[in-house]
Amino acid sequence: VVRTLYRFYPLQPGRCALLLGEQQVLRVQVVPGAVPEAAAQVELQPLKAEFAGAVALEGYRLEGEGLVPGARLCLTLAWRSLRPLPVPYVVFVHLLGEQLNAAQGNFLWGQHDGQPVGGQRPVPSWRPGERILDEHCFQVLPGAPAGQYLVEVGLYDGTTGERLPVTDGGEGDRIIVTSVAIGAP
Repeated sequence: VVRTLYRFYPLQPGRCALLLGEQQVLRVQVVPGAVPEAAAQVELQPLKAEFAGAVALEGYRLEGEGLVPGARLCLTLAWRSLRPLPVPYVVFVHLLGEQLNAAQGNFLWGQHDGQPVGGQRPVPSWRPGERILDEHCFQVLPGAPAGQYLVEVGLYDGTTGERLPVTDGGEGDRIIVTSVAIGAP
């Protein structure tokens, strides 16, 4: 038996069908507001930040116990659209250490870059006022030294690499969401 969990975020209200291959397995009615209300029920650490006055970062949830090199770290972000954006921005989540990662020539010890909700909810599909829950998981790199690490988040244009500026709740083009301790292996 194999179990898989999928989260669906319909783009608009109405009747929807879930297909497995070409066979319909479920039919549902999506009502206005159902997705944002469901997103509001997830327990998050509050956060207040805005990118380009268009996207708010309202909270996060960090999952990962007994973090050591090679462990999996998952960060769920709660975004809120403030106004439409036509660019399919990429979300980046970086784990930054105090020590240089000589293999990469930077302080990065883990990362995930990707479209929101695993590509299912690109930024241009966000409606003003809508709340989007967006999970990013990655591995703490093997060889990461024990110590404190920062978790930073931001958005960038996948074509140009240009990051969205922080316009509230921080400076520059990234937000430090939290810090985590990485133990010895």
